[in-house]
Amino acid sequence: MLLLIWIWDNIEKLSNIANVIIALLTLFLGLYVFFYQNKKDKKDKNIQLLKDLIITPKMEVIEKYFDEISSLRERIKSDSLNNNEKMELISFTKEQSSYIRRNFLIFIQKIAPLLHKNISDKIDFLTDNLTETLSNDEHKLCNKKTYEKLINQKILETHSFVLEEIFKYEG
Repeated sequence: MLLLIWIWDNIEKLSNIANVIIALLTLFLGLYVFFYQNKKDKKDKNIQLLKDLIITPKMEVIEKYFDEISSLRERIKSDSLNNNEKMELISFTKEQSSYIRRNFLIFIQKIAPLLHKNISDKIDFLTDNLTETLSNDEHKLCNKKTYEKLINQKILETHSFVLEEIFKYEG
């Protein structure tokens, strides 16, 4: 009987200790969730502001850039471009690149530096690729398949990449 009383007293003490430990863990977990959720909510709010105030209004700029750069098809008049025509097309390509920088990328440069870098690098890569393709005399750019492979496919890939980067951006 004395043994049962001793066991009961110890079980009661262990139960009290376990309750205190559970209460402390619950408090710690509650505080952790509270601060984590606050930080996440602030980040989500900032991302939403970026999208609402900059990206959504500037989607028109992005689409205009890709529409204009896609108009290269109509601007290429023959397979054998002279130097003036090449320079004109290359200049046009660079002007369009400058347009998207001035009217979109500059606005996200300080707010979303990683997004800016990714998009800027991809636009630079496209511009360099188009410049190289247009200046190469060996390409028969009036040929539909050649144009699709060397120019249009690169434009479409870049367009998809830019949209993907924007819509998957999480800060």
